[in-house]
Amino acid sequence: INNCLFTDLSGENAYSAPVAAYGIKQGESGLAVIIRQGAALASITADRSTGTSGCNKIGTVFNLTPVYTRTAGGKIIRSISGSSFGEGREEKLSMCFRFVKGSGADYSGIASVCREQLLRDEVLSTKTVETSDYLPFNLTVIGAARKKMFNFGPMKKMEEFTTFEQAQDMLVRMKSKGINNINLRYKGALSGGLNQSDISEAGLMRSLGGKSGYNELGDYMAAQKMNLYLDINLLSSRKKVLFNESKSASTLAGEKAVCKADNEFYPFALNAAFINNLRRISGLDSTVLKALTEFRNSAFSGFCFNDAGTTLYSDYSANFCNREDAAEKISEQIRTLAMNRKIMVDTGNFNAVKNADVIVNMPLETSVKASASYRPVPFIQLIMHGIADYSGKPVNLSSGSDLNGLSADDLENNKNIKIMMLKYIEYGACPCYEWCYKELEEGTDAVDTFYYEDWLAAAVKYYSEANETLQDLRNSRMVSHSMVAQGVYCTEYEGNTLIYVNYTDKDYAVDKAGGFTVKANDFIRIN
Repeated sequence: INNCLFTDLSGENAYSAPVAAYGIKQGESGLAVIIRQGAALASITADRSTGTSGCNKIGTVFNLTPVYTRTAGGKIIRSISGSSFGEGREEKLSMCFRFVKGSGADYSGIASVCREQLLRDEVLSTKTVETSDYLPFNLTVIGAARKKMFNFGPMKKMEEFTTFEQAQDMLVRMKSKGINNINLRYKGALSGGLNQSDISEAGLMRSLGGKSGYNELGDYMAAQKMNLYLDINLLSSRKKVLFNESKSASTLAGEKAVCKADNEFYPFALNAAFINNLRRISGLDSTVLKALTEFRNSAFSGFCFNDAGTTLYSDYSANFCNREDAAEKISEQIRTLAMNRKIMVDTGNFNAVKNADVIVNMPLETSVKASASYRPVPFIQLIMHGIADYSGKPVNLSSGSDLNGLSADDLENNKNIKIMMLKYIEYGACPCYEWCYKELEEGTDAVDTFYYEDWLAAAVKYYSEANETLQDLRNSRMVSHSMVAQGVYCTEYEGNTLIYVNYTDKDYAVDKAGGFTVKANDFIRIN
């Protein structure tokens, strides 16, 4: 359930790849490869110099005839698709090979030619980010979620964590502190809360303020030139009764197709993960029509496509649809829902990002654990910067952020949180948080992971620094990125603007442009 797979040659380790592109270099020569047709059927295989050849290898494998093997009752059962890609149809596979030399033979140069080709193939939009006087602050708020009524027993209730009125109060406070450009993603605003009901039936929750409260929030944000995005699951539904056999997608083995989404709000919501049915691809048209009818008079900037930005699947129900056709169909329906509205996409698989204004949860780390062999580089960011605003994982949910016993006053000095903020600066990403209005751990002095009051002061300080550094670069191309020393990185933008980030505990002196120093655990911009 991903856009494209990246795997080692053993086939044992597979990771999601948002963009179907890769590269390899040797000395002063390099090669960039973009999978133009058949990307959704492809796996990118890579292997560092192991075995007898002693060569680094990378290549593409296309899964034209899907096969699913499972064990049941002590027997191995193999299901084989009754049709193959291209069978009886004029479907094609194609890849574009671009050769680079000299200074362009690195990941920055490879990303540059990938960007050029993706624009040429109309996978990405030629539009650029709309400039403004302030850098966007990408904020996700939690509306409502289902949770247990008691610590024991099966009884459940829906609890409100941020009403529409409270969200507006939150925005008023943020604006008073100098945050004047906010993209607000509202999660858990529809029937079912965080685990949303079927989008074709879901409506704005009355307990949060209903349609009138949501429209009031939308009108306020429009007057402040801010953007309100309604978070929706387009492809999946938790409703098991109404989401019946005639609506559900099927796997190759004839079972209902499901997807699993981690719930970052656990344990404050019921489940650690939501496991929901996937919709038949053939049913997307009617579903989107119902959603358009339901929300046609609602005052918000656009939709945030949650599962549609992360999930891609074949549908083996009566109207068979392979992954390649599904990718095009999902992209088409996103464009329909976004007509005369803005688009926000979660994660940002490239089949879903054309014309996107904002991408949240864009990967900033490697899927493979960082080591001497693997380190993260802003490959996707080198492609996307200037085309859309983007953020990584919310700062308050960053991996390794140990909040145990931490007070709100100490947030800006927390090492792990500081590293995440520096990563955002290095990658040209907009500040991003996920908050709720309700205090979750009442009666304690320690920082609450989601309670906005605990995070606001540190976020305002961080935003001020990020805005001063990145605001006027939003629609500029990121042209290169490099490690200048262990733990020190440089990102260059067109116009010869350089941003140095130092993750070490010692100041770093740069003998360039007259000489300057990048302070420990800090950054500096050089024009």
